[in-house]
Amino acid sequence: MARSSCSSKLPHPDRTGTGVLARVEAWNGTLVHAARLDLSSDVTRRRFVKAVARHCGETDQGCLEGALMKLSSQLPDYVRRDPAPTAATAPVALEELCQQAAPLLDSDDPLWEIDQAIRDLGYGGQIRPALIVELAVTSRLLAMRPGAMPVHLLLLGPPSAGKSYTLGTVLRLHPPEAYHVIDAGSPRVLLYDAAPLRHRALIFAEADSLPAGEDNPAASAVRGLLQEHHLVYKVAVFKQETGAYEVQEVAKDGPTVLITTAVRPLGEQLNSRLFPLEVPYDREQLQYALQTQACLELRGAPEPDAAVVAFHAYLQAQAPWDVVVPYADALARLIGASAAAPRINRDFSRLLSLVKAAALLRHRHRQRNPQGRLVAALDDYATVYDLVAEMYEAAVTGTSRAVRDTVEGVRFLNDRGTGRVTVSEVARHLGVSTMAISRSARTATKHGWLVHREARKGYPRTSTWVSLCLPSRACPPPLS
Repeated sequence: MARSSCSSKLPHPDRTGTGVLARVEAWNGTLVHAARLDLSSDVTRRRFVKAVARHCGETDQGCLEGALMKLSSQLPDYVRRDPAPTAATAPVALEELCQQAAPLLDSDDPLWEIDQAIRDLGYGGQIRPALIVELAVTSRLLAMRPGAMPVHLLLLGPPSAGKSYTLGTVLRLHPPEAYHVIDAGSPRVLLYDAAPLRHRALIFAEADSLPAGEDNPAASAVRGLLQEHHLVYKVAVFKQETGAYEVQEVAKDGPTVLITTAVRPLGEQLNSRLFPLEVPYDREQLQYALQTQACLELRGAPEPDAAVVAFHAYLQAQAPWDVVVPYADALARLIGASAAAPRINRDFSRLLSLVKAAALLRHRHRQRNPQGRLVAALDDYATVYDLVAEMYEAAVTGTSRAVRDTVEGVRFLNDRGTGRVTVSEVARHLGVSTMAISRSARTATKHGWLVHREARKGYPRTSTWVSLCLPSRACPPPLS
């Protein structure tokens, strides 16, 4: 069965009574047919369906015509020009947002207030992943010079580790205009989605929906959005009126922060542009999660703190924020002396964006230089170091906390004189699952930090690992 999807391609469609004139495309992996038609007309809808059926014989014509009828009734509501503002839709004045956000604007540390708001929503266990997501989402508001990058984030972990819950909890504290969510769709859905992306977080609920492939033009366009803050995608479209193909360009402006979740790292090109954040899934975190679920069941799910939402809206209304890190040169020298990975330039740029995001949240307590730029303090780097030192190390060297724990656990068991270090023994020693140890051991073996010695061929559970040296820490401690 062919699958067809329809999308409006006119940003300002023509009015035709109860419907609109819109450009509609039918896709089945590739573009099958495109035409400009009056969706309110039975004749033009059926003509479009027959044209699609000629190109793709397995098309369900009844289903496609029903989809066009539904689109005909819904599309005018989405593209109505200049709707009259109501109490619910009228933009809130900056002064009103300032009043609503006063508890955070007047706080000694707004990030601490956000920490508490996240916990109040029912987030249990280690708060570090949620605060990293908070800084990543905030980095969308920064002014971006050429070569700079916001904090694109990849939440990694096995199924049910809490990746989506962590992300969803933080987003509840942000206004709707702060982010755009794509729950599921074809890899090209971003290219034809009409939602604006400038100073917004782009949330792909699953990394599988991202354009894949190192040579994929759509994937290349998305990478351009992440690094150059501008997406341009050109596609050849067949014009029924002329009988020829014409080039159509899709353009979207950033800066945009991409955040997604996955159970394994992505392709090399895309992976180098994202910070990998491993969501903890050890026994202690599992216990916290169970306790949190029990509390939510007994007390109910609380509403987000209105002052925190207003605070984020207040920052959004004044984007972009130009922030400078005055100690960036000293930080660059220290990092350059301890790490030499090819991706270090991108990771250093994202590290600076994290520091800038922390300073932005504390802007009421930060000075401005003669050029009017907000000046980050050393405390901002100290905050970022406490939160992301392990994540930065994992990005630069590949040694996440889980990998280090596994290698050091093998070393401990070797030193203790254990005759055979197996997955099960390391898992028991560290108090985590055998699946988690297997994942970490594969990474460590790939990088040469563990040597895998198979005692009996075909029996991986009896395999033995020998621990070698780990790389040095990549992120220097806070400067003095």
